[in-house]
Amino acid sequence: MGKLSLYNKNTQENFNAQVAQEIQNGTACFLRQIKGWELLNLAPYNYKSGKIYEGQNFINLLNSAISYKSGAFLTYKQIQELGGFVKDGQQAQQIIFWSFSEKHDKETGQKVLGKDETPIKYAFLKRFNVFNLAQTTLEDLPTNSPAPKDTEQLQQAVLNFVNNNQGLINAKSHNEFFAKWAMQKVNEREDNMATSWCVAKSCLIAELVNLFICSKIGADFNPVFANEYQEMWAGLFANGYLDFLKCAKIAKETGDELLTWQNLNKLSA
Repeated sequence: MGKLSLYNKNTQENFNAQVAQEIQNGTACFLRQIKGWELLNLAPYNYKSGKIYEGQNFINLLNSAISYKSGAFLTYKQIQELGGFVKDGQQAQQIIFWSFSEKHDKETGQKVLGKDETPIKYAFLKRFNVFNLAQTTLEDLPTNSPAPKDTEQLQQAVLNFVNNNQGLINAKSHNEFFAKWAMQKVNEREDNMATSWCVAKSCLIAELVNLFICSKIGADFNPVFANEYQEMWAGLFANGYLDFLKCAKIAKETGDELLTWQNLNKLSA
């Protein structure tokens, strides 16, 4: 995979600066308690496609969804297509998606292959501005969150899983269990060194895993590491030692692993 372009680099840096400011101000959603019903019913999603935002976009839009009491978001173009307008004075929020493009030879136009004979791909970021439905003249349209409503079985399976594995992970709550479990998985995956900033990175990812899992099953979220690491997280982002897009991607994948783990599937059967 090729190097990031300057465009991509600036996008990441701007996003990290925004996260650093929110952590410093104490407004980042993963620093505070959130009720399970809010996570489930106000999960940010695209109103037109019905797709729930994930990873860094979920984190970026969650505060607004809770504030506006609506998880529905639209791009400016989608608002126009539905016959609406953005209200005066409203500010958009940015979401980011990774896309991949295959490299082609400039002279022949043929795909450039790597050592394993597969096409070489370059990653680039796509940025979109979105508005909450409440920020538009479409605010009276009926909304119905695409988040699954019948999460009781999954929630019970997860909590059973937590209780049945207390011998492996000593935790006083489901939040602490999710975070500690995630810490183990992240350290195995990333082969992190025992430096202070590596530990802080693992704790951040674990906190995001805790939030992602709670949002999937409708359980209350309580931060586990925020009080201890809030100041360090803000400094690491501000000085370029952490990349929130990468942290959120790892957290999503780790959270998905727990929710699809073989033992958990048996419990939910």
